[in-house]
Amino acid sequence: FDVYLNNILDLTIMIFQVDCFCRLYFLQNYYIGDNQYKGHLKPLTNSLFFGIKGFSGENTLYYDMKKRQISRSISRITIPLFTNLSYSISHSFDNNSTNQLLHSINTRYKIFRLNTSILSNIKEGYIQQKRLNITIDRRCWYLSFNYIEDYNKTTNKTYKVLTLTLNIINFNYNFPLIKPEK
Repeated sequence: FDVYLNNILDLTIMIFQVDCFCRLYFLQNYYIGDNQYKGHLKPLTNSLFFGIKGFSGENTLYYDMKKRQISRSISRITIPLFTNLSYSISHSFDNNSTNQLLHSINTRYKIFRLNTSILSNIKEGYIQQKRLNITIDRRCWYLSFNYIEDYNKTTNKTYKVLTLTLNIINFNYNFPLIKPEK
């Protein structure tokens, strides 16, 4: 549970939007992602968004005012390849642990969606995760098949997960198709 006060500057000019905000927490610590930090003042956050003829991108920087350095950076650009096909590349960097590159391809044809992605750990030089999602998307329900292959470098094992998700009026239910190996 977080209790906080926001100071936000939002500037939108045609194709660009810039957000800059600082968050003051009343509790003893705060989170950025899964990482917990002590203190009341969350890093200054600066976000830049743009969209030009199907191309879009964003960059979010977290500036730690105590350490006087950028503590985290998340960037993404999406490139339309065809009418219903796009390629996205995202880069996440964190001073403590993360340096990842995510490649994604997304397509849509009528009621069908296909999303694939590969997550690479740049810091340690290996493919961390592969994903495939096929969805039948209707107005009030969807059926989604998901395949995730996740490599854990610590255990040197690859974990595979298959799920079938049925969503009816925003009520998700997952059907696991395979049991994770121990």
